[in-house]
Amino acid sequence: MLQMMIEALILTLACSVDSAITGFSYGLNKNKFKLVYALIISVICSTFLVLSLYLGDTLSRIIPEDLTVAVSMSILLMVGIYKIYDSLFNEKESGDLKNLSIKNACLIAIMLSVDGIAAGFGAGLLGLTWISYLIIMSVSIALSTTLLLSGAFLGNKASKRTKLNLGWISGVLLIILAISQAIF
Repeated sequence: MLQMMIEALILTLACSVDSAITGFSYGLNKNKFKLVYALIISVICSTFLVLSLYLGDTLSRIIPEDLTVAVSMSILLMVGIYKIYDSLFNEKESGDLKNLSIKNACLIAIMLSVDGIAAGFGAGLLGLTWISYLIIMSVSIALSTTLLLSGAFLGNKASKRTKLNLGWISGVLLIILAISQAIF
């Protein structure tokens, strides 16, 4: 149970780091991030994560266990390496975040969900219990909301004095999660 909790925390943290960066980018424009928008983004991202976990879990019942572990590790490693590469070598535009609306919050959530879908599918291949889904969904919503709001607060405080690039952190966390699958 403790291992499941730790893996759920690592997975949701890896998928939520982009939320902190998005909030930070928003805050750099000296805007405040409303709680309702943070919740909309968090619920959408967490729903995509859990659905991809379920899809991976469903396929894990059909595919032999050794193959699911290998595929899961490969997906998590590839997404992790891509996230590190993308963060370090590609300049991202934060877009026009000044006029955040429910529609824009939903679009941001869909963009932020892409990594969660791939990571969730890979992690889901290892097989999960229903309690795992509840834990991951709860932790994901809470963590993503907290990181969005915290990122916006910190970005607002930094107010364009820094150009921190923290996108690589989620890649490192996904690689740690992949390696933990081989060890445990």
